[in-house]
Amino acid sequence: MDSKLDFKVIVELLRCHGDITINSKCDYEEKGHWQIYKFSMRQALDAASIKYLIYFYSDATTDSVNRAFSRVSRLGDPIVVHPVSMELNIKTIVGLDNLSVYTTRQFLVKLITSEINDYKKKISDLTVDNYIQPTIESEDASRSFPGVKVGPSRDKGALKVLLASPGQGKSFFSRHFASSMTDIIPIYIFSNQWKSIFESDLKSIWSTLTFCFNYYGASIHWVEGHEKRFLKAMLAAGVFQIIFDGFDEYILWNNKTVSAEEALRSLAELAHDSNSDIIITSRTTFWNAAVNDDVLSTLPCDVDVFHMKSFKDEQVERYFKLTIESEGAVQKALKLYKDLYLIFADRKYNPIGKGVTISLLADLFKYGHSVSDLRDHLNGRSYLAWLMERLCEREERRQQIGLDFQTQLKVFKDFIEATASKLGEGSGEVLEEVLEANGVESHQIVDLLGGADNRALGKLTSHPLLCLKDSEDNVWAFRQEQIFYNLAAQRICEYILERSDVKGELDVFSQSDLLAFINDLISLNSLHASNVALAIVEYSFSRQDLSKAESEVVSIVQFLLSMGCSIHFNSQLSSLSLLGTTLALQAISKLASRSDVHERTRYFKKFLSINDMFSDLYFNGEISAFDFSNCHFSNCRFVHTSFSSCIFDRNTKFVSCYTKYLSLLNSDTFASSSFKNCFLDEDTVYIIESLKAKRGETKYSYILLIKDIKRVVDEFVYRDALIMKGVDLADISMSQVGLSMNYDVIMDMFFNNALDKESGSYGDTAIIKQGCISDFSFYAENNILKGSLKKIEIELKKKLLG
Repeated sequence: MDSKLDFKVIVELLRCHGDITINSKCDYEEKGHWQIYKFSMRQALDAASIKYLIYFYSDATTDSVNRAFSRVSRLGDPIVVHPVSMELNIKTIVGLDNLSVYTTRQFLVKLITSEINDYKKKISDLTVDNYIQPTIESEDASRSFPGVKVGPSRDKGALKVLLASPGQGKSFFSRHFASSMTDIIPIYIFSNQWKSIFESDLKSIWSTLTFCFNYYGASIHWVEGHEKRFLKAMLAAGVFQIIFDGFDEYILWNNKTVSAEEALRSLAELAHDSNSDIIITSRTTFWNAAVNDDVLSTLPCDVDVFHMKSFKDEQVERYFKLTIESEGAVQKALKLYKDLYLIFADRKYNPIGKGVTISLLADLFKYGHSVSDLRDHLNGRSYLAWLMERLCEREERRQQIGLDFQTQLKVFKDFIEATASKLGEGSGEVLEEVLEANGVESHQIVDLLGGADNRALGKLTSHPLLCLKDSEDNVWAFRQEQIFYNLAAQRICEYILERSDVKGELDVFSQSDLLAFINDLISLNSLHASNVALAIVEYSFSRQDLSKAESEVVSIVQFLLSMGCSIHFNSQLSSLSLLGTTLALQAISKLASRSDVHERTRYFKKFLSINDMFSDLYFNGEISAFDFSNCHFSNCRFVHTSFSSCIFDRNTKFVSCYTKYLSLLNSDTFASSSFKNCFLDEDTVYIIESLKAKRGETKYSYILLIKDIKRVVDEFVYRDALIMKGVDLADISMSQVGLSMNYDVIMDMFFNNALDKESGSYGDTAIIKQGCISDFSFYAENNILKGSLKKIEIELKKKLLG
C-alpha cells in the first residue's frame, strides 16, 4: 500500500515545480502521524491562498488529526494529503466539508491534470481492432504476465520482459495493453517517438521515458531536468505505468552510445525504488546476445522473463472469424494455416504462428479468394514470400489491376530500392517512375495510383502490401515493417545468389547498384543493419534445412565482406561490412546459445575469418560470449561496440584497427591484447590504461590521474552546459571513471573540495558547490582545470603519486 511511500519523495518533486514553494523539511510534525509543510502555489490547486500542506500517515488517529488542525487553524484551510490506505474521514473529524483532501495519487494527478488530459485520450484512442490475446509463458512458472502490479501495491517492483521474434506481435500487444489501461496512466514508449527526439536526450533513459508526453503534445515543462525524480515519485504513487516497447530498438538506434546493461540497470533501479513493475519488450535474439545472466543477477529488482508463443489453432480461428465475414472462407483460411504450420512442425520455432503471418492469411481470404494447394510445399520459397505472391495474385483477380504477381513484387522491390534511404517510404512520383520502368502504360498507372484529385481511388491504395500513407502529400509506404524488410532481404539475396556468375561475382553495374542500395538502406545505423540481417536470416532459414541455410548465409556474408574490403573505409563500403558482420552475428545467435562460448567462437571464425585472421570488418553493437584468444584483427573498425563476456589473451592482436566509443562488460582481459598501428579513441585508451593499472601491469600515472579527474567533471557537463540539479552517485560509479583503481579516493577529494552530497529518498546525489560553479564552467568551455579543480589535481597528485 502507499503507506510505504515516503512523502519526502513527493516533497523533492514539488520543489522542482516552478510554481510551488515548499521547504525540504517539514515545519511541524508528530512522528508517525503527520507532517506540516509551509506551501504556496502560484496558481493554487483549489483555494486562492493556501499556506500549509498537511500529510497524514496511515496510522494517524482522530486525536492526532485534531492536533494537526489546531496548529494551522488560524492560517486558513490547508491542503490535506494522505495514503489511500488511511481509513479516517478527515472532513468529518474536523467538520470542514469544503476542505481539499487528496490521496497521494490524487494529489499528484491534480498537479498535471491540464497537461495530461489530452495525452490520456490520445493513448486510449490507440485501440487495436480484432485483438486476440497471445499466449505468454514465463521462464518461472510462479510468475504471471500481464499480472502487473503498479506503484506501492506490492512489496517490490520488477522488470517484466516480454521476448518474441520479429512479427510475432509484441508491438500489437503493447499498444493494446496501453490503450486499455483505465485506472493507471501508461507511459507508453515505442520507436516512432525516437525520430523526433534530440539525439542527446535519447541517450538519457529518463528523457526518453518522459518524451512520450511531448510526442503527444502534452509537454510537462517543469519536469525537464528533473525526469528521474518525476518518474520515481509518480510511479511510487501509482500514477503511471511504464510500457517500453522495443527496448532492443532503443539500444540499437542509439548506436550503442547507451548500453543494454546501463539502460537495464536504470530501469531496474526505477522499478525497485518505486515498487512498480515496468514492462519491456525485446526481440529474443537481441536479448540473448546482449543481456548477460551475470548482469541480471546484480540488478536491484527481480527480472521476470516471458516469451510470446506462436498463436494456437483456436486463437487463429477466433482471429479469422473477427476479420473474415464468410464462414466458408474462415475454414479455408484455417486449413491453409494448418497446412503451412505442418511444413514447419519440426522447427524449434514455427514462424507460421506469427501475428504478421496470420494477419496476411486473413487478408488473403477476406475477399473470398481460395488457394488450392501449397505449390509443392512452397517450392523453395520462404513462407512469407509465398504468401505475398498469393496476395498479389489475389489482387490481380480482385481488382483486375493488369499486373501479374511477379510484376507486382518486382515493382515493390524496385520501389524499396529507390526509396531505401527512407525505409520504403516515397512519393507517388517515384512509384510512377518505377511502374513506367517495368513497362506499365500511363493509363494503367492512373488506374493504379489515381489522379491528382482522386488518389484515394487508385487500385493500389487498398493493396495488402502497399498503401497510400498520406494522400495530401502523395506519400506511399508499406503496410507492415516486416513486409518492407522481407522484400528488402529478398532483393539483396537476388543480387548475391541469382545475379552473380559462376565465380560468385557481379558485373560492374549490378555491383554499383547493390552497393548504393545497401548504403541507403543501412546508413551505418545498427538498428537498420540488425533489421535487414534478421530478415535475411529469416528468409534463408525458412526456405531450407539448417545446413543449407547456414551455408547460404555464410556465402552471403563472405560476398558482402569481399565487396566491402578496403583499407579506406568510406561510408558505402562500411555499410556493406557492417551488414556482413551483423548478419554473421545474427546467424550465430540462431545457431548457438550464449552459454556455448566454444560453439559460438567456431561459428564466428567460420563466418568471418580466414585462418583465425579477421580483416576489414566493421562492428557496431554487441559482441558477446566469444573466445578471441590467439585471434588477429586487422584493419577492423569497432564503432559504438561493446565486448560482453569475451575472452582475450596476450596472443590476441589488433593491427591497424580503429575504435570509437568502445565499452567492456566482463571482458577485462581485453587489456591483455596487443595493439599495433591502431587508432584508439581516448575512451579505449583510458579503458586499457585503467585496467592495466588496476591489475598492476603498469603504474598509476599522472596522465591517468588527470583523465580520472576530468571524467568525474565530465559527468556534470551536458550539451556544453553544467548539470546544476546534480548527478546520482550511482551513475558516476557506473561510468568509465568507475574503472579507476583510485575511484573512492578521487571521489572523497571531490567532496572535500568541489561537490556537496545530498541524500535523497532514492540514493545520494552529488551537487556542485556554489563557490565552485565557475571552475566547472571554465572547464566546460576550455577543458582546463582551475580553482577548486586544480586544487583537487594537486592534492591527489601528492596523495597518490608522492
